[in-house]
Amino acid sequence: MFPLPPGECIIGRSPQHALVVLSSERVSRQHAMVRNAEGHLTLVDLKSRNGTFLNGKRIDKATALSQGDAITIGDEKLEVIQRASRQLQPTLDNAVEDENVTTVTERNAIGLVEELVARAAETNERAAAAPAICDMIDAILDNADRLKKPLGLRESVRISAAAHVVANWFDNRSLETWLEGVRSRVDPR
Repeated sequence: MFPLPPGECIIGRSPQHALVVLSSERVSRQHAMVRNAEGHLTLVDLKSRNGTFLNGKRIDKATALSQGDAITIGDEKLEVIQRASRQLQPTLDNAVEDENVTTVTERNAIGLVEELVARAAETNERAAAAPAICDMIDAILDNADRLKKPLGLRESVRISAAAHVVANWFDNRSLETWLEGVRSRVDPR
């Protein structure tokens, strides 16, 4: 799940340039953008090499998104889901927090995880990198638990997305239990 804050959200392979990071080799570094203007979503292809598809059709201009639309970027498929939640708005309003050492360190560690995921995907070294990435994700979550400071919404989404990508590298579903553990720790409903 990738909650969309107001404004522009870049989708791509590069963790430095995209809020939503996808690992497929057919995804450009900055592939597409979703614009969220007062709850109205628009999808824009950013002149990607392999194109952006909405409900199976390639788009060439800004296109409105609706509940249930299927977006295909490279080999990745995303679905537009409108989530009705009272908790979402206050979380986003409080997303700008004091820059303390713990927050900065946490953000940097998550950025490193995203970078490792992207590089492993690009170099096809997924199996070799996966254990280290899993350990890093676990360490970030353990640190948040130890400090009794849950991850913020954006950090939770970023960690969940990275874990999901790594788990999907293995067709045998060997990391499925680990992925469910990560999801339960970042979103303990």
